[in-house]
Amino acid sequence: VRIEQREEVKIYMVDQKARELINQISRFLADLSKISDKLILPETEDEMSCLLTMVVDAITTDRPLTLITPICPDWSRDSEGKYDFKSLGGNESYIGNKFLTYGVEMLAVFAKHKIPYQGVLQFADWGLETEINAKDTYGQKLSAEDVQMCFQSTVAATDEHLRSLQLDQEVGNLFANYRIVSMKESLEGKLDIPKVQSELE
Repeated sequence: VRIEQREEVKIYMVDQKARELINQISRFLADLSKISDKLILPETEDEMSCLLTMVVDAITTDRPLTLITPICPDWSRDSEGKYDFKSLGGNESYIGNKFLTYGVEMLAVFAKHKIPYQGVLQFADWGLETEINAKDTYGQKLSAEDVQMCFQSTVAATDEHLRSLQLDQEVGNLFANYRIVSMKESLEGKLDIPKVQSELE
């Protein structure tokens, strides 16, 4: 892109490669807007700039951008489907199930416009279980070991759903580069946990 300024008038000279990139991104955003009722698009200028920067980088370098979806343990929900955290089970993550069920259309947009990506389902297995009086589905108090067993069961159930999609002939390519990771392990690898805990106390 070359910018010339003549007699107070700015002239933008865009080469063919840049023009194709702009068109590609425009079509990508247009297709995302068509499914905006099923996902939350960037709402601020900074959020949109961040998305566009990552998309442009992925296209021009062929390095996949990382799509992170935090998923919760199998906490209980109220009559409206909202988490009430009254008990903890070991079934598939509710949020994970929603993404694996409805995320196909979003990922199809990335694939259609040849935007390389990799996906991470980040399982929230750290923090909240120490803040509440966790009980099982029968109302009995859960020990720390019970909580971890529930977490492991939920990860396994969610991973089974993910693997079934990866083997599916129609959508397998969309989830091929997806994996489930532990939020606890991710944080421990990036933060000084004892220091963070001391600052929060």
